[in-house]
Amino acid sequence: MYVECHPGLSLRTFFKPPKADLEQLFGTRRWFYRYGRDALAIALRVLGLKPGDEILAPSSLCEVVIAVFAQHGIGIEYYSLNRRLGYDISEIEYRIKPKIKAVVAVHFFGFPGNILALEKLCQQRGLKLIEDCAYVFNGSIAGRMLGSIGDAAIFSPRKLLPIGSGGALRLNRPELPDPSFPDAFQCHGMILKSVLSLFIANAASWSPLPLVRFRRLRGYVEEQIEWREEMSKVEIRPPQAMPFLSEFLLRRADPDEVIARRRKIFRFWLDRFSEINNVEALFPELPDGVCPYCFPIIVENKNGFIHAMAANNVLIEATLNYTYRSPQNIRNPDEPFPTTDALVKRIVYLPVHQNLRASELNKAAERLSLVALNESLR
Repeated sequence: MYVECHPGLSLRTFFKPPKADLEQLFGTRRWFYRYGRDALAIALRVLGLKPGDEILAPSSLCEVVIAVFAQHGIGIEYYSLNRRLGYDISEIEYRIKPKIKAVVAVHFFGFPGNILALEKLCQQRGLKLIEDCAYVFNGSIAGRMLGSIGDAAIFSPRKLLPIGSGGALRLNRPELPDPSFPDAFQCHGMILKSVLSLFIANAASWSPLPLVRFRRLRGYVEEQIEWREEMSKVEIRPPQAMPFLSEFLLRRADPDEVIARRRKIFRFWLDRFSEINNVEALFPELPDGVCPYCFPIIVENKNGFIHAMAANNVLIEATLNYTYRSPQNIRNPDEPFPTTDALVKRIVYLPVHQNLRASELNKAAERLSLVALNESLR
């Protein structure tokens, strides 16, 4: 039995009726694209950000996000993150300079930071607020939907749902114009490519062949432990629409079921952690309104932990982004961010996805206890 870190696609999904309310999930003014990076590129144009402008962003940022800003000639100044991946409003205010035109707030793993205070600050200082909701699925804070607070929000539902591709742009201010091309055209080549990418992404789940799963396991583990700052490999293409097949599958997701299942599994891990030593939950509580992307934990030896869990057929992730310093559009490349650096070296994620079966979850918990015990005895 292999325990996957992402939900696989069941063939039954193709025969389900549509259930997802896209307006509830992504707002009234929403546009769907192939990836979240496409939605971000469109958002920058709509928000009126120009070459030479600068933005504030957290010290852990996805390389493709950095590349999109670089492509548009926009500089990035990092701000600090605390041990729970939150941010200090006073620090962000201190960093505001004349060239700063916007602030990016990332809801790491679906958990919002002090976004309401940040909204107030941006309004007071005349800055655009961009919500990075790549890990958000119908989340909320104080009765407000995540993604509805900033001027614009970027979503990546493919991270939480087995839909192959999919990003979304939400605009929240009536004065902002609609994108110049709301939906790029669909062509047969794009549809065929989406079918192939969806099949490849789920081949390990569908195939009974151990060799297929072995290759997936081996490649995935190495990808998690080997990191190099190689921005040259990041390719940003012109925005494309979300493939028809991905939108078809998105509409057949059951948001209530997805959220309830992910929250239930997150609580399962919280309960089990009272019995496990040598590891720490990054988020010791599950606030109302949060649909968790994963269950992040802090371990002493990240690479060893990933290898040990993989050896027990449990795939886990470690994709909290390092502080990229080499891109030319980073304005404070030499500034230290010790908390971010420490977290990146120690955080791994346990799965909470909605397709986990009870037997898989219990096996993962059993293996986690064993690996943690072995680590403590070294």
